[in-house]
Amino acid sequence: METEATQKIREAIAAQDYSTALHLWNGYVNQVRRDVSDGGFPAERMAEVRELFEWGRCALLCARSQFLDRLNAIHVAAAYTAANRS
Repeated sequence: METEATQKIREAIAAQDYSTALHLWNGYVNQVRRDVSDGGFPAERMAEVRELFEWGRCALLCARSQFLDRLNAIHVAAAYTAANRS
């Protein structure tokens, strides 16, 4: 079960808009916390939270890997350029 809140979080992560994703995630977590405290947290909601968390973790690990690859490429290019200048 995907809600509007989870969809917006996914869209922000997919767009690499991490500040918006973090803001939306914090709001979502606060709502989940209130729902748990009020006793209104069915198994379907728990499944939704778990699935979003797992998807987000995977998506963010992939993004991190891509950024590290780019950083390494920049480092190699800079070293190559410096060696050619010598």
